[in-house]
Amino acid sequence: MNLYSIWPYFALLLAVLVIIRLDRPFAAIDARTPPSHDRYPSIDGLRGFLAFGVFGHHAVVMHEYLTTGIWRAPPSDFYRMLGEVGVALFFAVTGFLFWGKLLGERGAPDWGRLYISRFFRIAPVYLAAVLVLLLVVGNRTYFELREPLADVVSDTVRWLGLGVLGQPDVNGYRDTSRVIAGVTWTLRYEWLFYFSLPLLALFARSARHLAFAALGLVSCCGLYAYSRQPAAIYSALFFCGMIPASLAYYGWRIPDRSNLALAVALGCLLTLFTQYSSTLGIVQVLLLGALFCVISIGSTFGRILRAKPVRRLGEISYSVYLLHGLILTGVFSVDGVRAYALASIASYWLIIAICGLLLLLVATLSFILIERPGLRLGKAVAGRFAAARPVAAA
Repeated sequence: MNLYSIWPYFALLLAVLVIIRLDRPFAAIDARTPPSHDRYPSIDGLRGFLAFGVFGHHAVVMHEYLTTGIWRAPPSDFYRMLGEVGVALFFAVTGFLFWGKLLGERGAPDWGRLYISRFFRIAPVYLAAVLVLLLVVGNRTYFELREPLADVVSDTVRWLGLGVLGQPDVNGYRDTSRVIAGVTWTLRYEWLFYFSLPLLALFARSARHLAFAALGLVSCCGLYAYSRQPAAIYSALFFCGMIPASLAYYGWRIPDRSNLALAVALGCLLTLFTQYSSTLGIVQVLLLGALFCVISIGSTFGRILRAKPVRRLGEISYSVYLLHGLILTGVFSVDGVRAYALASIASYWLIIAICGLLLLLVATLSFILIERPGLRLGKAVAGRFAAARPVAAA
C-alpha cells in the first residue's frame, strides 16, 4: 500500500456511513430537517460525499506538509480531484438552490429574510472555527506580540469577516490558514454569489431564465479561455447549478432508472478522475455540469443519496467541511501521534481513520449545539425583522 492508494479512503467512508447510521447518538441529526430541501433530498446526501471528499483530499495533503513543510496539491490525480470536484459541486449546489428560490418567488424573495438566514447559516460554525484557529495561533506564538498590535487586530478582524476578507497570517504566524486547511477561501465566492442575487433576480423574472443561465455559463467559459483566471471557472460552476434549476422549474425531470442518465453520470465521473488533474478547464466544467444535472433533476443515484446515513452525513456537511482542518491540525500536533503516523503508510492511514471518526463526532456535536441553534435563531431574527417592517398602504 502507498499513500495514494484509493481503498483506504473508501474503507473509511464506508466505516463512517455504518457508524452514522446508528440511532445512538446520531438520530439527533434527523430532528427538524430543514424543509427547504424537501423537493431535492438527493442534494443533502450529495453534500455529505462532497465534504468528506475534501477531508480525504486534505488527509493526503497533510502528509507532505508534515514531511516537507509545503502545503500543495497531491501528485495523485484521484486525491487532487477528490477535493476539487467536491468544491466545484458545492458551488453548483449553491447556484441550483438559490436560482431555484429566485425562480420560485418570481425574482422577488424576502431579501431581509434571505440574507439574515444566510448570515446565521454561515456565521455560528465559522466563528467558532476561527476562534479555535486564533487560539491555536496564539499558543504557537506563545501569546507574544510578534507584529504591531494594529496589524494583529486588523488581521484578526479580517478572519472574522466570514470569509469575505481573506485568510491573512496573524501575528507573524505564516501558516495561519493551514490550521483550518485553508477551506474558508470558498466562502468569498459564496458571498459574492449571494451579493449578486438582486441582479440575478432581474433575469429570474424573465421567461428566458434558462437561456440566461446557459449564456452565463458560455460567457464564463469564454472569459476563462481568454484570461485563464480561476474566478471565471468558479463563476461558471454557479451557472452549472442554475441551468438544472431552470429545467426543474419548467418541470423537466430525468426519468427514474434511466440507463442513459446513469451512463452519462458514470462517464463524467470516470473522465474527470482518470483524464484530468484539476477542475480548472472548460471541458471539466461541462463534465461537472452534466454530472450535476443528472444528480439534481434525476433519481439515478436517488437510493444512495437518500439513504439515512448519507442524508445524516449531508446534514452535518458544513461542519465537516469547516472543522476537518482543525481536527487534522489538533491530532498531528501531538508529537507521539505525529511520529507514529509518519513511521509507515499503514500507520498514517490508521491515524487518518481516527481523525475521520473524531471528525464525525465533532461535526455532529457542532451541528447539534452550534449549527442548528444558529439556524433557529436566524429564523427568529428574520421573523422579527419581517414583523417590524412597515406594511405598505393598500
